[in-house]
Amino acid sequence: MEALIQADFQNGLPPHLQPNAKSVEYAPGSGQSRIFVSSHSEFSSLDAMDVQNILRRRIILVHGCPVDYNYGWDLQSFGRIYDVDKNVSVQGGILLLFRNLICFIIFLVSSLVHPHKPDLRHHLGTLREFHKMTTPQTGGEFPPINAISLPADQRNLHIPCQFGSFASHEVAQSRLPSEYKAKFDVPDLRSKLEWSLIGGRGTISPLHIDTDGLGTVVFALDGSKYWILATGFGEHESVCTVDSLGSNWNPYYINDGDKIDRFRFEAVHLQKGDML
Repeated sequence: MEALIQADFQNGLPPHLQPNAKSVEYAPGSGQSRIFVSSHSEFSSLDAMDVQNILRRRIILVHGCPVDYNYGWDLQSFGRIYDVDKNVSVQGGILLLFRNLICFIIFLVSSLVHPHKPDLRHHLGTLREFHKMTTPQTGGEFPPINAISLPADQRNLHIPCQFGSFASHEVAQSRLPSEYKAKFDVPDLRSKLEWSLIGGRGTISPLHIDTDGLGTVVFALDGSKYWILATGFGEHESVCTVDSLGSNWNPYYINDGDKIDRFRFEAVHLQKGDML
């Protein structure tokens, strides 16, 4: 897959670092990046209709987005995301955890990958335990694990309105009168449709489609993340269609036969303050 990604490089640079990645015009089949790149100030000055037109064919990457807090790999930052003493879902490799002289064997995603039994791939643990396991005192190796699906209604994060308002559920929720919510017991949808993730160094997630193909906004609060995008060729080239990868796409068998050759891969190294 990495070889396919680098095959599209020009003069040693990926497509999204080429000058035409900043153009609002897109030429399908030309090798132009499927990632539209903009600074935060440039993006904020774009007309809403221009933004929607870009999103019909491409993904938007915005650099330099303001962050409300200087997040780091510490319990104070973790606590702004979720209660550090409540259980959360964790995924990663097999890990031997010694606590109170008892040995626990935790079976996680990389050792039990089964496309039809996702419940086998997760373990429950607290962010306090997660932080201890991924922060060795001696500077040695630590397990590559993720704390996933941290509920939005528990966090203290600031998402700029020009990004959150892309999603129809955000707009609908904001326009409901408080008395209507109370009278008809309308639930807050954020906990179902928004989440945070804390990933340790070296963690890898399998190929997947976020939120069943609906738009997803990713905001890097700290560190970095190598994000790989896959789109089909020909009639399935557009990134705005749910069927962009084909009706028979299965992330667990993408290397079978010639299946991997049916996709175009592009990758971006997200840094702190980047929003995709």
